[in-house]
Amino acid sequence: SKINRRIEVLYDREHTIGHAYFLPLKDNPTLEQLGCIFEQKIVPLLQEYFFDDYEKIRLVLGDENKDTPYQFIIKKPVDHSDLFGKVDLEYDETAIYEINKAAFFNINSYKGI
Repeated sequence: SKINRRIEVLYDREHTIGHAYFLPLKDNPTLEQLGCIFEQKIVPLLQEYFFDDYEKIRLVLGDENKDTPYQFIIKKPVDHSDLFGKVDLEYDETAIYEINKAAFFNINSYKGI
């Protein structure tokens, strides 16, 4: 799968996602079940693998190539001047990441993976 190929490139081959995570779909093949698997199992696993590096998690999930409503993790840029005024601060580009719960239950979120 694309997810596993991305994990291999960004992490290693030993941490790919096995089919066992998706076994509940055998008895309950619904979008709701898939959403629960991703929300409760897959995303937390990726958070652990990548030490909450949401840029890498977004890459694994293909979020960069999806419209915002279909992204599992939404990247929101931070406007430093809005927060701190016209203070001359040196800072790296920063963003706030938000888990988009609605995306887990939208079929288009999975098509974009």
